[in-house]
Parts: sequence; structure tokens; C-alpha cells
Amino acid sequence: VVQSMKEEIADVMEDKCQMEVEVMNKLAILKNEKVTLEDQHQETIKQKNDVIKKLERKVTDMKRLLDEKESMLKDATCGGVAELLSQLDVANNDNRNNEKRLRKQEEAIRRLEEKNAELLTSLEEANELDLANAEAE
Repeated sequence: VVQSMKEEIADVMEDKCQMEVEVMNKLAILKNEKVTLEDQHQETIKQKNDVIKKLERKVTDMKRLLDEKESMLKDATCGGVAELLSQLDVANNDNRNNEKRLRKQEEAIRRLEEKNAELLTSLEEANELDLANAEAE
């Protein structure tokens, strides 16, 4: 009876050890996946921020060009009304085109900021999952 109980205890201990090894292996895999996901999220966020900065520079450049064209029109003299009207027409067309581009770029910035917020939320969820796993240990 004692021998049987010793064998049963040994079997239970062996099963327990195997389960602990499996849990530790799974935890290591999850930690590696978490690190990989965090790195990917950080890289994606960096890329999105770079795109946002580029778009903001373009918007600034377009505003500067608009200001220059408006200044040129203001500096024009009364001579050559047809020329002034032509320049005004071109400037108005450029202005409309620039405003369209500006709206598109602002929309792109808004979408990038939303995506950035989603990525930050995903990163926070991954961190919470890691904390939950760590507490489960």
C-alpha cells in the first residue's frame, strides 16, 4: 500500500513538473510575442509620426506659397488690368487646389492620428495582458 502510494505521489509530482514546464514554455512564447508586437507597434507609430510631420511641412509650404502669391497680387500696380486679372485667376485656382490638397492632407493627418491612437490602445492592451499573465504566475 505504501509502495503504491509512493508511486502515485511520484506520478502526480511528475505530472505537476511537466505542467509547470509547459506553462513556463508558453509564458516565454507569450513574452517573446509581446516584445515583437510592442516593437512592431512602436515602429508603426514612428512611421505614422514621420508621415504626419511630412504632411505638416507640406501644409506649411503651401500656406507660405499662398501668402507669397497674395503678396505678389497686392504689390501689383494698376497697370495691366488684364495681367492682374489673369494672375488673380491663376492664384484663385492655385488657392482652390491648395485648399483641396490641404483638406486631403488634414484628413490624412486625422486618420493617422486615429490609427496612432488605436495602436497605442493595442499596446496598452498588450501591456495589460502581460501584467495579467505576470500576476497569474
